[in-house]
Amino acid sequence: MIFSGYLVLRKPEFNFDELGRGAFLPYAPKVGCLYYGGVDRMQWFDIDEDYYSKKLPPNLLELRNEIFSSGRAIGGIRLCSSLEEAEKLLAYSNKEIVRNELVKIYCGSFSSIKNELGQNKGNSIVGCDMYCDGYGSLIRAGIYTNPEIFNVYSSKLNKNGIFDFDENLMNEYVSSYRHAAQNNLVEEMVGSIHIILLMELAG
Repeated sequence: MIFSGYLVLRKPEFNFDELGRGAFLPYAPKVGCLYYGGVDRMQWFDIDEDYYSKKLPPNLLELRNEIFSSGRAIGGIRLCSSLEEAEKLLAYSNKEIVRNELVKIYCGSFSSIKNELGQNKGNSIVGCDMYCDGYGSLIRAGIYTNPEIFNVYSSKLNKNGIFDFDENLMNEYVSSYRHAAQNNLVEEMVGSIHIILLMELAG
């Protein structure tokens, strides 16, 4: 079984908050010249900014509330089920500066992801990420936080700064991350780890 939905993310080079608030860095995660391009990129950030400052138009406020109350989520990642509605939220997010993009994500077993890839050869495939409930991306937390520890894996990142679909590589990386966490070299992540396939739609 596979779970899918639409998501507005910051583009890799804009994946930062100038004020460095909360979990958001004041700079975009980067290894060498390669930006992190996975799922952990300030989801719905510009929508939330206007939501909390009470500037969000009524029609988009309703959309946001539907997304956050629908229960359609992977860990803390809230997904939109409608492409048309997601495109409206993307347009609003980019109303001043084009800093966001729209992706479709798929989450499931290795076999279901592999099957989805076989059916979507014509689409723009970003790559695969690994996301832990309550923590975030293992790729971002490992390779982009301590690249010297994971240098063997940084060389295997694709042009979008995550992994291409490779079951053995992803399993090896999860094991390496857990080993590093046991040695207090990276943050320990306790919870389910989801394999997420990203496909770029617009930006």
